[in-house]
Amino acid sequence: MGTTLRHLKVRHRAALVVAAAMILVGCQAPIRSAPEGAIGASIGAPIGTEALLKRHHLSGARAGFLLFDLNNGDRVSARNENEAFIPASTAKVPTTVAALNILGPGYRFQTRLLVNGELKDGVLSGDLYLKGGGDPLLSPQDLMGLAGQLGDVGISRISGRFYFDTSFLKSIRQIEPNQPDDARYNPGLGALSLDFNQILNRQAGGQDNEYLPVHKPGLRAAQVFRMMARLVGVELPEPTAAITPNDARVLARINSAALVDIVRLALQHSNNMVAELIGQVAARKIGGRALDLTESSAVLNNWLKDRLVATSWDGFHLPNHSGLTSKARVTPSQMASIIRFAAHQRFGGWRYLSLLPVSGFRESFRSRFRGPAAELRVWAKTGTLKYAKGITGIMFTNSDRNLAFALYVTDFKKRKAYDEPGAAKTPGIESLAEKWIGRAEAFEEDLIREWIAGF
Repeated sequence: MGTTLRHLKVRHRAALVVAAAMILVGCQAPIRSAPEGAIGASIGAPIGTEALLKRHHLSGARAGFLLFDLNNGDRVSARNENEAFIPASTAKVPTTVAALNILGPGYRFQTRLLVNGELKDGVLSGDLYLKGGGDPLLSPQDLMGLAGQLGDVGISRISGRFYFDTSFLKSIRQIEPNQPDDARYNPGLGALSLDFNQILNRQAGGQDNEYLPVHKPGLRAAQVFRMMARLVGVELPEPTAAITPNDARVLARINSAALVDIVRLALQHSNNMVAELIGQVAARKIGGRALDLTESSAVLNNWLKDRLVATSWDGFHLPNHSGLTSKARVTPSQMASIIRFAAHQRFGGWRYLSLLPVSGFRESFRSRFRGPAAELRVWAKTGTLKYAKGITGIMFTNSDRNLAFALYVTDFKKRKAYDEPGAAKTPGIESLAEKWIGRAEAFEEDLIREWIAGF
């Protein structure tokens, strides 16, 4: 489940030097099996995997993984690598890999103010439009910047209407209907999405549910903009949804940070809304129109399949861009192929490796992989749902091998019971699920530390 990006305080607007052209990508070569008898050629599970599952009381769960040498493609170890697991937030890896290629690392989302009238004596004799472009990090500061430009051009009020336009993307009430309606990680989506589509719950009193999801993000963004306009001396009427006419002219605009910088933050903080908007905008560029999550996810999935033709895609199913669903499925082999595909590219000078969370710093990996034995050795994206855990990325072993990996643990029986209608409200069920997550995380850490030391 995604967390907020509450630690972000400053939006960097400085222009970055980006590549003159998008990186051209071809078909992926198959991951080769190491020759028999070669060092590191074992395809069996590393010693201790079964013991670790039992030690962490995960005997009822399925575990699967694939490790391969990033430099030569040789398989190092595998277990159930072609079985499908619930990916959770590791689904953000295929989303961001595809989006960086489709949109380009320097892509910037735009939020604009447009008018279709004339200004005289401080009054705009026409309508004002706030048009969203899907900026995943749109902030109150951005809206204040736009509002200030109204005053800068001499507008004190308008004689017409104030509209907000979210037609660039499909407006969606929540990411996953089967997730709690009041979960802050399950907000609505739209082309105008302000402050991660979360709002302070004034009834919480510092307890749980301090923040609530916003299910009508476009309306909320327009309402906040109206308040900001009033603060700078511009009176606007109540906002109404509408599509901006073609003859409207741009009055002001705000550009987001470059996509590559947004992706780095999205992977670090695992924000679901950010991933969904990135995926929707990338799919729109290919499809030429606004798509719902199922449609846009299919577009990105097909984009990857067309480029990774040596990969078997049996069982692959990502119905959204963030992984916030227990219906998603991916095999360790498929995710490892995507990691390999990304690892050999450059995104505006950035390696995909450098966009991933790293072990040993701040609160990455929920404070796991600390200490000199693992510090800086794991660069990966994690995923967590009740009774489903995953981690995928790149590791540097003690022998200086550079290994790509994908590791999943899912207890399908317990997840199915958890998904039954009303089950989540059963007393004690959340506590049991959280304890399972803790045990699965400990299993991940023990196994990966074993790989670092053993390979």
